[in-house]
Amino acid sequence: MMRRVLNMTGVAIAAVVMMSTPSMARTLDEIVKDGTIRIAVHPNTPPLSAIDPTNNWSGFDIDIGKLLAERLGVKAEFISTQVPDRITYLVSDRIDISLGALVRTPDRMKVIDFSVPLHTENTAVLSTDKHKDKKS
Repeated sequence: MMRRVLNMTGVAIAAVVMMSTPSMARTLDEIVKDGTIRIAVHPNTPPLSAIDPTNNWSGFDIDIGKLLAERLGVKAEFISTQVPDRITYLVSDRIDISLGALVRTPDRMKVIDFSVPLHTENTAVLSTDKHKDKKS
């Protein structure tokens, strides 16, 4: 099942890479000719991406990036990127794609292209009847 999700995700990302033409982004042909796809990932967001104790990248986004690179016939180059830098890195051609928790907003959609979400997250508050809401 996980392999199937990774396969579908890799195809979706490849489609976005091929259709994307942000201001200075490399084309798919340029990525293939270079032999490397530059992938931005956050260095400390397990289980999505993290640098493990042996100084290697690991996590879901890393697996997706490796699969995409394999499908394109290129090497994956993971670039440690903090959240505020991702859009700048994309439009300045420092990276080809960004993986991991980049929220789609109208302002961001004006300057970069988004793929379909690879995963979504929901936030909720859980409690038991033992914890009563204390009003001030």
